[in-house]
Amino acid sequence: MLAVVTGAASGIGRATARQLAARGFRLVLVDRDAEGLRETAAGLLGPEPRLEKVDLSSLAAVRDLAARLADEPIDVLINNAGVLVETPEQTEDGFELTFAVNTLAPFLLIRLLWPQLVASGQGRVVNVSSLAYRHGRIDFEDLTGLGSFTRYGAYARSKLAILLLTRALARRASDLPVAVNAVHPGVIGTGLGEGGCISLVMRLAGPLMKTPEQGAAGLVFLAADADPLRCRGEYFSGTRIKRTTARGRDEASAETLYAAVEALLEPWGPLPPIGGSEAC
Repeated sequence: MLAVVTGAASGIGRATARQLAARGFRLVLVDRDAEGLRETAAGLLGPEPRLEKVDLSSLAAVRDLAARLADEPIDVLINNAGVLVETPEQTEDGFELTFAVNTLAPFLLIRLLWPQLVASGQGRVVNVSSLAYRHGRIDFEDLTGLGSFTRYGAYARSKLAILLLTRALARRASDLPVAVNAVHPGVIGTGLGEGGCISLVMRLAGPLMKTPEQGAAGLVFLAADADPLRCRGEYFSGTRIKRTTARGRDEASAETLYAAVEALLEPWGPLPPIGGSEAC
């Protein structure tokens, strides 16, 4: 079993890699932090992982990564990498950084690796969302939020977007051997969210926080499920399916967003078709 894990240099990504390696998975670990990747790899059991230093804010870099992974079927893709930035930052491609890393990169990577996920016969995509999606607002006139940036607003928008895209992808893959789901790992005591009022809230919530190892449980549960195709388009909180608010299951918004994101990515090259029920 081959699993690709993004954001694997620390936190939940590192914990996920450790737990999957202990279960016998072969791993491709992706992060922009090369030293962190080496530290993750040094603590793993099982086969030596493949390390990929990639800046996921760059669409060209995401495409290059997918090209390097084109040689064999992929059983699991875990889109765990994420950012939460204090001030608006624009990527080399002209997108707001939070939206680029938390939404565009995982969607692009899923689409580019789709043929390998189908070829596995039991492909699984695990997108890390967040309870913050409940506060997200998607303005289709300012999709990435460069015109109305707030730190938490950008993060919540990106997590709502990946949740809606998860649902849209799952609908298109309903008759294909790939299950796409989203997971909220819990409030985790990692570096994501340091600084400002969010940091204060996280410190106050300290006793209720999960460790990265506990947070990884939902990701590993979906990656290693003995019946990998039983759940499609679901939102998990840890290892349990949780019903979202109306905002998180708005099919019309999901379809509009899916088309809008495809249009945003079009200048960077063609996307492999999903197949199955392509027109949803």
